[in-house]
Amino acid sequence: MRARFERERPTPARVAGGKEAAQKALIDAVEADDPDAVARAVASDADVEAKVYNSVGDKGSAYPAAHVAAGYNMLRALAFLVGPAGADPNADGGSTSLSSSGKETPCFAACFLHNHDAVRILVARGARPDHSRHWIHKCRCAQCT
Repeated sequence: MRARFERERPTPARVAGGKEAAQKALIDAVEADDPDAVARAVASDADVEAKVYNSVGDKGSAYPAAHVAAGYNMLRALAFLVGPAGADPNADGGSTSLSSSGKETPCFAACFLHNHDAVRILVARGARPDHSRHWIHKCRCAQCT
């Protein structure tokens, strides 16, 4: 996927400061819903699969960028991450009994928070529908029912 990304887009400016700075730039780009900044971070060797967020979106551990973009409805960043940047739309952020698959996937995060546009983006990029079974957060979108 990375090779395709590099062929399809002109080379964006690189983030100064090495891989750690690139990873921080990716976090900031997702939080800002800025696909151009995501592209700069990816071109600077940020790892789109790195688990850099915790369950509430804080930097540090547990979830990859696509999971957070889906959960927080950062649609432009999400589309770039699971599209040209090559992030796994079925990335496993851990286990949960609230998910139809038993895993905390980006699709589950989107369904749990009723971010149906994020679900559509993920399913279009190959995500398995993974809906919330929680009685309050039960998803009723067309992809999950």
